[in-house]
Amino acid sequence: MHLFIRKIIAFLLFSSILTATIILLINDRIKKVALCRVSSNVRYIALGHSHTQHAFNDSLISDFKNFGYAAESYFYTLIKTRMVVEQNKNIKVVFIEFSNNQIISEMDSWTWGERVSSRYNTVTPFMRWDEHALILKNNLPLFINNLSVSTKEGLGNLITKKLDYSDKIGWYSGFKKNNLDSILAQLRPENAQMNFVTELSVCNIKYLKLLINYCETQGKKVILIRSPLHKKYPLLANEPVYKYILNLEFQNQEYLDFSRFPLADSEFGDLQHINYRGAAKFSRWFSKLLKDGLIYQKDKQQFINERMKLVE
Repeated sequence: MHLFIRKIIAFLLFSSILTATIILLINDRIKKVALCRVSSNVRYIALGHSHTQHAFNDSLISDFKNFGYAAESYFYTLIKTRMVVEQNKNIKVVFIEFSNNQIISEMDSWTWGERVSSRYNTVTPFMRWDEHALILKNNLPLFINNLSVSTKEGLGNLITKKLDYSDKIGWYSGFKKNNLDSILAQLRPENAQMNFVTELSVCNIKYLKLLINYCETQGKKVILIRSPLHKKYPLLANEPVYKYILNLEFQNQEYLDFSRFPLADSEFGDLQHINYRGAAKFSRWFSKLLKDGLIYQKDKQQFINERMKLVE
C-alpha cells in the first residue's frame, strides 16, 4: 500500500514538473519571437482603459498609436507596455489615462477578477514571476484554469505563426452608439452626484507608479491625461479624492486634463465615453495641439485651456 502511494506521488510530481517545463518552454519561445511593432514614424502612444480606447482615433492623429483597452487595470497596462517599448525605440512620449474610476477598489476586480480571463491569457507569456504570484494569491482558480487555456492559445499561435501582438493588446475603437438621452432621462437627481465611498485600489495605484517608473527608466516622457467626460458623469463626485491622490502620489508627474473638452451630447456614447463623432472632433483637435508644440509648452494645461475656448 505504501509503495502504491509513493508511486502515485512520484507520478503526480513527475507530471507536474513535465507540465511546468512545457509551459515554460512555450512561453519562453513566444517571448523570443513575438512581435509588437508600430510604424517607425510613431512617436506618441496612449495607454489606458475604455476612456482612452474610445477617445483617440489614431488614424486622425499624426505619429500616434492608441493602445487603449476596455476594462484594463494598470497591472496589464504595465505588462503590455514592456512589450511595446522594448521593440519600438522610436516612441518618445507615453500618455497614460488617469481618470476618476481608476483609483476605486473596483479596479482590483479588473486585475484578478473573472472578467480579465481573455486579457490574462493574452499576456501570460510576458508576465514576470511576481505578476503570476499576484494572480495566484488573489484568485487561485483563475490562475489554474487559465494556465491551460493560455498555454493552448500560445501553442496555437506558435504553430500558426500568429505572433503579431500589436493589434491584440490595444487599439482605437469607435463607440457607435449614442445612449445619452436615455441615460440622462433615467439619471435621478439624488444619483447625479453620488457620495461615493472613497475605498481605494492600492494595487492599481501601485502599478501606475511602476508603469511610470518603467517608462522613465526607458527614457520615455510620461504624461498623465484625463480624456473627455460628460459633466454629469457620476464618478466626478469623487473629484476631491481623485485630486488628493493625484497631488499626493503623482505631484511631480505632468498631467493634462481634457475632461472638459467641449462636446455636444450627440458626441457622447454615454456619460464616460465619447462616441466616434466626438472622437473625430477631439482627435483632430488633439493632433493640431501636438503639431503646434504641446509637448514643448512650459504651461501645457494653460495652453490646452486656451485652445479649448476656441473649439466650436
